[in-house]
Amino acid sequence: MHVPWSLNVVLALSGLIVCQTLPKDPSGPDDPPAFPGHGELGTEGNWLGIRLFKYSGCDSGQQKKINDAYWDMYKILDTPGVGREVDFNSAAALEFFGPPALNRNEQKGILHVLDRLSTNWPSFANPFAHWIHVRCDDPSKLCTHPEDPCQPNNRRILDLATAETVAYSANRDSESGYPRINFCPIFFNNAEYPYLQNAVAKGVLLREPFKYDLNSYHKNKATIFLHEMCHLDLAVGSPDKVPHIRDISIVYEVLGSEGEKYETGIAYGPRLTKILARMDLETGKWVQRNADNFALFATAKHVQKALGNIYPHYPVVAERAEIPPDLPPPQLTTFTRTSNGAVFDYSPGVNGTYCGPGDVDLTKRRLISDSTYPAAYRKEKALKIEALWPSSELKGKNLKILPLGGTIAPSSSPKKYSITFGYGSSHGNGYRGELLGKLSGNFVDMIGSVKSGNMADNDNEGHSGAVIDGIASHTGAYSQKPNIVLLHAGTNDMNNPTSPNTAPARLGSLIDQILRACPDAVVLVALIIPATNADTNGRINLYNDEVASIVKSRFRSGKHVLLVDMNSMLTDSHLGDGLHPNDEGYSVMADAWFRHIKIAEGLGWIKTASNTKPREECPRLPTWIEQGQIANGAGLGGDTPNIVACGVSSVHSSNCVCFDRVTNTTYNFDQGSPPDCPNFFRTHAVRFADLNGDGRDEYLYVDSRGAVTAFQNLGWKYVNGTTGTVTWWPKGKIAAGVGTLNWQIHFADINGDGRADYLSVEPDGSVKMWLNVLDDPSDISKITWVQQGTIATGIGKPGVGVRFADINGDGRAEYLYVDPVGAVTAYLNAGFTYGNNKDGTVVWIPQGLIATGVGPGRREDIIFTDINGDGRADYLWTGERGSVKLWQNLGGPDNGPNAAKVTWWERGLIASGSTTYSNEIVFGDVTGDGRADYLWPDLKTSAVKARQKDGITSVDIYRENTMLIVLYYIVVYMQMVQLTGSLQQVKQSDTSLEDNSIV
Repeated sequence: MHVPWSLNVVLALSGLIVCQTLPKDPSGPDDPPAFPGHGELGTEGNWLGIRLFKYSGCDSGQQKKINDAYWDMYKILDTPGVGREVDFNSAAALEFFGPPALNRNEQKGILHVLDRLSTNWPSFANPFAHWIHVRCDDPSKLCTHPEDPCQPNNRRILDLATAETVAYSANRDSESGYPRINFCPIFFNNAEYPYLQNAVAKGVLLREPFKYDLNSYHKNKATIFLHEMCHLDLAVGSPDKVPHIRDISIVYEVLGSEGEKYETGIAYGPRLTKILARMDLETGKWVQRNADNFALFATAKHVQKALGNIYPHYPVVAERAEIPPDLPPPQLTTFTRTSNGAVFDYSPGVNGTYCGPGDVDLTKRRLISDSTYPAAYRKEKALKIEALWPSSELKGKNLKILPLGGTIAPSSSPKKYSITFGYGSSHGNGYRGELLGKLSGNFVDMIGSVKSGNMADNDNEGHSGAVIDGIASHTGAYSQKPNIVLLHAGTNDMNNPTSPNTAPARLGSLIDQILRACPDAVVLVALIIPATNADTNGRINLYNDEVASIVKSRFRSGKHVLLVDMNSMLTDSHLGDGLHPNDEGYSVMADAWFRHIKIAEGLGWIKTASNTKPREECPRLPTWIEQGQIANGAGLGGDTPNIVACGVSSVHSSNCVCFDRVTNTTYNFDQGSPPDCPNFFRTHAVRFADLNGDGRDEYLYVDSRGAVTAFQNLGWKYVNGTTGTVTWWPKGKIAAGVGTLNWQIHFADINGDGRADYLSVEPDGSVKMWLNVLDDPSDISKITWVQQGTIATGIGKPGVGVRFADINGDGRAEYLYVDPVGAVTAYLNAGFTYGNNKDGTVVWIPQGLIATGVGPGRREDIIFTDINGDGRADYLWTGERGSVKLWQNLGGPDNGPNAAKVTWWERGLIASGSTTYSNEIVFGDVTGDGRADYLWPDLKTSAVKARQKDGITSVDIYRENTMLIVLYYIVVYMQMVQLTGSLQQVKQSDTSLEDNSIV
């Protein structure tokens, strides 16, 4: 179609304006030194050779840049598949010229243009009039936009104050009479418009998805030159062979904050040229008239070659939008249409107002459906971009999501400075609340050992101050088998900095740890968000580059791991304190997580999560079945003195002198000054605690100075359906002690990772902690005890009354003080903060008096343990001969700051007992069913045995082994196990193991 002589066409998108004026009568050319020929192309005698001349207003530097851009343009045109070899079923042709069914009549003309362009090689000896007048002096005054250049058509297409003209062309220059291209000052800015090779080199090094996004390449000098060449009749053979090539305008409706409105844009840049090529009806007619469809087709082929024959599908234009774009405009545009066919663009930021008719009105036309394209292309596109662009529905899925991470926290602050925790958000939910909303229609359970925010399901694993190694220690939630893990880790390593050079490798190890522990999980790994501090942000950028490679390597090896580029999506305006997001930043993060969860679903990776409901508790009282001897004590010595009376030593004022009624022996115990001898804590040497998070308690022997010898619990095996044995693996001394006495040592899970930590309670009630760090749960001898310092300062009460138990069922043990009558004062464990330099902290929330006690002289007879398997510790009183009374924990009024203010249900006698003394009984879960077993250590040998009591209650016990789950049906509600059996040594060579000293 001929353009009217009076019409100027303006291009105004992505920073480029091109105006085309049709020629007037020619006048004779001037003939200054021209662009030198390239002999290797054999173009000197080529009748289509193009000669650049004049360079009006251009200095020598500008002339060189123009010549280099001209030469680079032919590098693009020389790419295989661009000239007369065009395959109209190739990805580039389909995306920029439309499907063959809709451009069949125009294919000959398209081939003519590309063939003509690719053979218009540079020449200075051309006898024909294929000369182009090059200018830098802006003869039409369009570089500075003094007025709307597209008058008199009254079409306001852009905000002239913000647009910039890079180049413009005309088929006849009024001064020389030859075709003309004028280059504006911005064209010579190498930062804004680099050379072709620099743009390609930078693009191929980008992370996904930007590496496969044509927007990362097309703003280069060569592509701009090619665009201008398309406007010149002599370069493309119009109007004789093809219509004039100009810049087509399109009209569409924008769905934005102001409602629906019309916008006009020029089909320039990857986004709108692809939209033009997807327009139904007369597709071929319009694409062969639009300059950038040709320029970007050729550029895309050139980039595809540079990427190793991987086509850059981004930006993706779809027939309809399923979610908002996942990259800032113009990186990705998606369209949807109403029932009447109107098309909506979900991308904000189109700058302009519709004031006149556009060439193509998308509000009255439909976009081509995917089914119109060849099947081979659809398959290739799905394989290449499905992992980058979410398009699948996500409804009705069982999702168990583990948000995992940590960031920097001032050591003096008890607050949770963690992105995963939600620090900096007004509601405390961080990204989790909005993500949960986006996942509506699915069954979602957020899991983790800490709680934060005002959302109902506020569990997460966001640990303030935790470096990657610290985050790796929080493995308790792995046992809940998440099917999605959201990992944002490394900020603290970069901000401190803590060995930043090794951080990527440590993150890789953490990813592998998660994949081993949760083989059915999809792990989404974030490139960590930016920081405003220049030094920190520099380290973050280097770290992220390495992380991208680490994630990709695992993805290519078949692991279900995806990279989530948070870094490029958040800017300084999204940061509240320069390091943590504000509400808007968390919203961006929620969008990114959601999109990649959809990607994982589209790839078929998300498996149905295991039952997220809590273990069903049995309403009946326990029935005990005698199990006999299950451990022989291994010759470690007696369990504990059975002390009946203590008094202050007349020799050493800090000692308590106590009498053991079993052995008729008098003992001296150093209790500090002044000692509380009447309340001397008669502790057991034999303890039971889960050290590796598998749900089964290990057998521990704590000597008089706190050193620990351990036997790993490899599982309970039933012999005849009612009795059984435990297989114990001797692991030797796993802790050398910290210089405190036996009675001061406690084992409790403070950070909620499922593994008991080593605690030392001082006489004044303060508590020091050594964190249980274990990368390989199959071998507890590999535990490293990391000193965390004092995590509780005490409450002004003696340490003999301090206990630890999980009262509210969140996986973390509370600080309890039991007074002499058994009354309990509680402090809720609201979360642990890892301390790399002995400065770990726990937030303790006072709960007041939660139990009034059972009578004087009963403190040593009080035990806290979970009897019914609901995750909450119950209150037990052990009476004469080992009888047990139960007060069942019914939970607190909320899951927040009052969670440990629980209600107790008195259940009465649950075991009549048959021991000699009341304090011989301990409890521990040796079978791994979640319910505590009744254990009876021998006071002299530390052996353990079990006895059965009457009653029948049929329940199912699930025992999780290394590779499978075994289901047992037994006549038992809870076993009474007394430790007097054989310690089965599965590795005889392991009787003497390395001492894992406290560090």
